[in-house]
Amino acid sequence: MTSLAPSKRHRKASKRTAQPGLLECESPANQNNEFFSLTESVFLDLGFAQILLTWFWWWFGELVEIIQNDAHPLAEVFAWFFSFSITTFSVLPVAICLIECGLGLRVVPESVSSVAAIWLMWNSFLIIYGLFQAALFFLAPLCNSAPMSHWDHMTQYLVFTTTIASWVTLGSGIGKTVCLKMKYKWGRTQEWGLCILWLCTPFLAVALQKRYSSPAGINSLVALTVIFLAYVFSTYLGQPEITGRREGLDLRTDPRWRALWHRMMAYFSLRVIFDKRATDPANPCAAIDVIKKATSKSGGTGCLIGFHPHGIIPYSAGIMSLSDDWNDAVSDGVSGTVDVPHFLVDSFIHALPLLRDITQWLGCREVSRESLHNLLQQGQCSIVVPGGQVEMLNSRSWDQTVTICTGHRGFIRMALEHNTPLIPALCIGEWSLMDNVYCPRIQRVTKRLLGFPIPFVFYGKSVCLPRQRALTIVIGEPITAASVAGNATGTLKGEALVEQVHDTYFASLKDLFERHKAACGYGDHQMIFED
Repeated sequence: MTSLAPSKRHRKASKRTAQPGLLECESPANQNNEFFSLTESVFLDLGFAQILLTWFWWWFGELVEIIQNDAHPLAEVFAWFFSFSITTFSVLPVAICLIECGLGLRVVPESVSSVAAIWLMWNSFLIIYGLFQAALFFLAPLCNSAPMSHWDHMTQYLVFTTTIASWVTLGSGIGKTVCLKMKYKWGRTQEWGLCILWLCTPFLAVALQKRYSSPAGINSLVALTVIFLAYVFSTYLGQPEITGRREGLDLRTDPRWRALWHRMMAYFSLRVIFDKRATDPANPCAAIDVIKKATSKSGGTGCLIGFHPHGIIPYSAGIMSLSDDWNDAVSDGVSGTVDVPHFLVDSFIHALPLLRDITQWLGCREVSRESLHNLLQQGQCSIVVPGGQVEMLNSRSWDQTVTICTGHRGFIRMALEHNTPLIPALCIGEWSLMDNVYCPRIQRVTKRLLGFPIPFVFYGKSVCLPRQRALTIVIGEPITAASVAGNATGTLKGEALVEQVHDTYFASLKDLFERHKAACGYGDHQMIFED
């Protein structure tokens, strides 16, 4: 447990910062090394992926060949069960959500539909892999000249997911992370460079298909590869995680999508409370007016909401603006006059198929200096999770200590640079939803090298499904440079002002926790700050 006073490490980091408002997790891009960032980071990433694929097919591929040659009687049974399980756990929740929310028909109990909605949103990046299996089954009779066995279908699926889907996903995600770690800029050159490399992957897939599966299935494999690459090119290029070119307000206001959001809210019994210290009902929380102005299409001054704690996966930060409590407080009742609050998520999220589609349609952006700068400059409402992966590694449902990382000051500098109100938001119960496998040493090393902690196997009610816990999100009063103690006349400048706003912000966050934790059922929990 540490105080909010700046540590020696952060005082030194402040001296090295050349630009005010620069997020501390990133360094200025080297404008003259775009090509070298491509050759050094992307080829390194794909070279590592090639080693893993070679190892996988060296051992598994040989096993496949042995089973095929011996015509093992259990091979078909195992392959059928494998394909059926993957397809069911992917297609079933999608079908339930489409029938109930899209058509308005009740086919399962409300509790089951809530679980299906949560499974769809929390595991959309896994569901897409099951949909690949269903697509191959559908394309096989249309494209292939000869029938395929279940074993051939399974090996074809593994060929596609390892050489096409996973390679493209990891290449776009880790490639950008490594590039930024090496202090290079990520732009159009890097995007097109990756796309050119992806065009080489079908040749490897066809070679593996010929050796380990039925050659008759090449047509369906090529067809799905073309469809998938066309999808990737149309959704990946143009940096939608920065520009927001794929946003769609209909997902927030359309009744069919609203039915999906309501099922998610019901699963968590989610409440959003706008807190205030004043007891006068006629004097509501000042954050409401600030957010109203920031989300008004007529223009506003913008605002920056800091969400705490991170937990394992902070989806509640993204769905809180979809709740009725939020809409009732912020909306003026006129359809189409409220803009989208932008939740800033990790860049790797924007590399995962289907998950990136849902998040980008809902207005999510990449958590980077460039993205946040653009939003605040346009006077829009932004939501960040400052604790990041530090809080994720410290999140444990069985622990009665809630750890809040106070080391990041970049988001405070950005708010001050743009003269934007800073609003603390606390989700009480976030830490109880899920846990990750506990391998702290390995996860710290992989986070430092790859930008993401591995292994990342999260579990709650079951694997990849959060526990059904009540969540209460408390939104505090806005904090500005003029509202902090000792700066009524604007005498504080530079790092002194940053530190004062920093202390005020986290003191306000702890005050929210202490005043609301007992009513939410966490009276025995303690909040500590880790620098």
